[in-house]
Amino acid sequence: MRGQIFTIDGNTIFTMGGAQSHDMDIRKEWINWWRNELPSFEEYNTALDNLKKVNWKVDYVISHCCCSSNVELLLAEKYNPDEISLLEAFFEGLTKNLIYKRWYCGHYHINENLPKNTTVLYHQIIPLGNLAQF
Repeated sequence: MRGQIFTIDGNTIFTMGGAQSHDMDIRKEWINWWRNELPSFEEYNTALDNLKKVNWKVDYVISHCCCSSNVELLLAEKYNPDEISLLEAFFEGLTKNLIYKRWYCGHYHINENLPKNTTVLYHQIIPLGNLAQF
């Protein structure tokens, strides 16, 4: 669910799904690509409204992609997007105000701990709150 905050087992979790496909040349609409792969403006606004309600503090963030600075600086050798998506830029803005313990994502098909308390998971399952050991 995009832009929602859930309380699960005493932890607040902000969720924001979606990511931009960077292999559009091999995808076909309605088969392995959908126009709504990125959030709508309504979903961005819902996210901001919900974060304001919790004073910009959650325990965890779960998303598909991560903030643009992690994409640009740390994933460039393994993942080279043609451009930063609006969602990655939106997440970069969130990292300036949002207080969280750990951010989990998986879009980049690697297992790696990144700056800004971010863990990218691909072939790994870890307990919530743990730093992954790769």
